[in-house]
Amino acid sequence: FVEPNQKHERSSSDTTSSQSSIPSMRRLPPSPPVFFLSPVSFMMIVFFWVLVFALSVGSSLGSEAINYNGGSVLAMAGKGCVAVAVDQRLGVGNFLIGEKATRLLACGPRSVVALRGLQGDVQTFMEDVDARLRLRWIQEGGEGSGPRAAIDADKLSAMVSLMLYGSRSSKRRTMPFFLEPVVAGVLPDGEVYLCGQDSLGAQLTSRSFVVAGTATQSLHGACEALYEPDLDPDALVDQVLKCMTAGLTRDCLAGRKVIVYLVTQEKEGLTTIERPLITLPSHRRAEKTTGAPS
Repeated sequence: FVEPNQKHERSSSDTTSSQSSIPSMRRLPPSPPVFFLSPVSFMMIVFFWVLVFALSVGSSLGSEAINYNGGSVLAMAGKGCVAVAVDQRLGVGNFLIGEKATRLLACGPRSVVALRGLQGDVQTFMEDVDARLRLRWIQEGGEGSGPRAAIDADKLSAMVSLMLYGSRSSKRRTMPFFLEPVVAGVLPDGEVYLCGQDSLGAQLTSRSFVVAGTATQSLHGACEALYEPDLDPDALVDQVLKCMTAGLTRDCLAGRKVIVYLVTQEKEGLTTIERPLITLPSHRRAEKTTGAPS
């Protein structure tokens, strides 16, 4: 038998030993604050990065689309005349699918617009310009030679720029035209007008020459080296052909045949000159002229 006092002492010692076996509770350091985004902020961040990605992809696709079918345009000024040269190559990238591409529209006796870019957009835009000029001719009472109203080159450039800039918000299209127009002509006072534009209608006028297309860099170099001011029509045509030959032989997306349209102050209408750009090497040219050796 155990006395009550001894029992009490043992129970107290057991309690003390059990308390000493429990590890002491230490205070943990505070956790870093956690930032929570609201749904609106999260959606704004996602939309921002999607927009950046779409713009980057869209710019690359736009540059590829405008060069998809190839083509180059050169307009050079002379003394009271202007010559516009366009190539007829129609391709899909590096593949040739045709040699009868239409890239120029006569908009009057002394004004033309040449287009290069995605061939579907080129044809659509040429039809839109032609429809506007035909409607204007009807509104004017059918005066003039018709069937489209005659328009000066500077006014034609303003109309083309307005149409291109308005196409970006048109209900009929979801994106601008993938093309670059070149407007050229001779004004009633005899001054030559040259204007190049981008796909949104930003205008760049020049007194010497304007180039556009896949061979822009090589055409710029050739024109800067060969351009001479105040050339007569015949010399101007020869100079334009030299520049086109030098520029297009260095570009695989343009070339084949070239058509030169000559606009002069004295003569109404266009003078068309067609020249092939396919040249043989010197040794093959000699074989063709002298005959193959037996």
